[in-house]
Amino acid sequence: MRVVADILRQWGRRLAVPSVLAVLCAGCYNAAPPSDEWLMDNFRSHRADFDSIVAIVGSAADDDFVRYPPDTTSMYDPETGKDRPVLLRNEADSLFVAALGDERRARLDSLLHSIDCTGIVCYPPNEMTGIVCFSYGNMDGFTVQYVYRQNRPADMVFHDDRDLHEMWREYALDKANKPMPRKKLDDQWSIEYCP
Repeated sequence: MRVVADILRQWGRRLAVPSVLAVLCAGCYNAAPPSDEWLMDNFRSHRADFDSIVAIVGSAADDDFVRYPPDTTSMYDPETGKDRPVLLRNEADSLFVAALGDERRARLDSLLHSIDCTGIVCYPPNEMTGIVCFSYGNMDGFTVQYVYRQNRPADMVFHDDRDLHEMWREYALDKANKPMPRKKLDDQWSIEYCP
């Protein structure tokens, strides 16, 4: 039985690299993100929850970029013979999670769940918080985020009359010459497709 497990483990590792490469090369054109209408309705229905998330993040964030929840991966544990989850934290993520504390972290997790979102990216020096609603792919992928900016630049361009996913398909081909797919929700909130 142990011999079979060893063989499966060896082949699993050998197949992992081609599998990862296949996923990375797959592209993002067949992704099915939430519709613009669903995103706008979700925001209107849960506006207080979105504002609460920004308040909690602002109370714990420092001057560094942070990602919540921190990225995880799995590592093989030779003692148990099983994979175990491992946090991939940088120092800023670790300080942010520690500053949150258990109670605010539980509240943040609950709020993210209630608005059907998966995580947060925060750039405090730019006063920007992104609440990730959908992610697809890796190198050619994108995320759909609700973005809060306390002081939004006056020259920021919005495309309220266009479908954001269709815009992304055009934008992904030549990011240098295309406008960022973005819709305005109010003076501080928007929906954005980000690379």
